[in-house]
Amino acid sequence: MELAKKILNRLDICKPQKKFLITLFTTILIARGKINFRNLSRYSHYSERTYARQFDKSFNFMGFNRAIINECIDQDQDQGQDQDQDQDQDQASARILALDASFIPALFYDQHKSLLFQHFFPRKVFFNV
Repeated sequence: MELAKKILNRLDICKPQKKFLITLFTTILIARGKINFRNLSRYSHYSERTYARQFDKSFNFMGFNRAIINECIDQDQDQGQDQDQDQDQDQASARILALDASFIPALFYDQHKSLLFQHFFPRKVFFNV
């Protein structure tokens, strides 16, 4: 959370939004079950209405994520340069970020109990495998 606080302090947002985002990130990490306004309000001191109001405000998540990634990569490169001073500059600046958000339909996932599963989950339910 210290890294998130550091980057939020650099961004041009108001203090209440900074406090809310820190609380949001912490609450998402500790909340159990689905992440919705009701569950978030159970695990924090903010109400559902506060979450709704804060989510109506704009926030540059792409810039925030980019700043966190750059900060982490810079920290790794600083540690790596201590070990190997002869590293090529082109290789040091290469960055790759991969995300695999593969979702398998629940009805396809559990073929043995498909009729029972359809009864309990009539909508399209997806599991992250």
